[in-house]
Amino acid sequence: MAIIEFAWNELKPGVLADAFTQGAVAAMIAPDDTFRDLWDRLMADQREKLPWEVTLAEIAHNHHGSGEITDSLGDVIYFRPSLHGHIARKFEITQGSGQFAMRPGGFVQDGILVTPSVELLADCWALVARIMAAMTPDDMAPPFWRVSVQRLKYQCSVAALDGLTALVGNSLGRWGQLGFAIDTARARAMGPFSAKGLCDVFGLMSLLPLASWPAKWANARFADRSRVNRLEAGEHLIEKPHYDTRYFSAISGSRDTICTQVFVDGGWVNLPIARDSLAIIPGKLARRELGLPATMHRVIHREPTDPPFWQNARDFNTTLLFGAK
Repeated sequence: MAIIEFAWNELKPGVLADAFTQGAVAAMIAPDDTFRDLWDRLMADQREKLPWEVTLAEIAHNHHGSGEITDSLGDVIYFRPSLHGHIARKFEITQGSGQFAMRPGGFVQDGILVTPSVELLADCWALVARIMAAMTPDDMAPPFWRVSVQRLKYQCSVAALDGLTALVGNSLGRWGQLGFAIDTARARAMGPFSAKGLCDVFGLMSLLPLASWPAKWANARFADRSRVNRLEAGEHLIEKPHYDTRYFSAISGSRDTICTQVFVDGGWVNLPIARDSLAIIPGKLARRELGLPATMHRVIHREPTDPPFWQNARDFNTTLLFGAK
């Protein structure tokens, strides 16, 4: 029951709400040909250059950023140890008076503003609306929501991930580098050190010569005792255990060396994410507004024995995510 499976035609109003209320932590949906066509239009259309295929200047042109990663739209490069490690293109869709609106309004490519078709926006909206209806308990009115669409690219190796992380950190000024180092230490805080406020103290202590050794020693002991923070041999943490802020995340992808895991009965379980399936996990908004338990999950990297020869391909280690927020 921890991971429940549905066919697309079984995704009726309220069925996901019932499943998550009864103890499921994720739902695997086998979509129809409509979703496969949507994947191709969003991920395989060679006419669109995704941010991992263009220059930094072009990424910056399409960046609509915020200090809070969950609010950033457009093209983003986000590399912070144990928190995030991806390049992405993100947009949101709202509906009013029968019309769809997208934020940002389009993406500049080769000096021209390119906007998705109304049909594409409508299909994204219909997919999320179907899932939101299934997420809403029968005795509740559907809440207001907007669509989030994210296309993400993870790196082919830990070395590539570490290199981009170092590039981001080293490009900052002296005070920015200090803040980056504190944030890096905060992200690795375990046990009581991970509590709000204490993680800031731990981050500062980790950089002080006399305090760093005892702080790191105690933190390592907490990590050894924690099932939540346990990693198997060959696993590298990209995104630490967390709850998404959305109502839900519906994830598909071409996964090669990365894996999304959910926490079940004291251990981590791999989600079988693929191009022809949707993995749905509830987030904090579902807990707050719909009374459904949110699912803790993380993203890890497994270094292959023999690196795949197609590792620079457009769809290597990519994720297509739909959400409601």
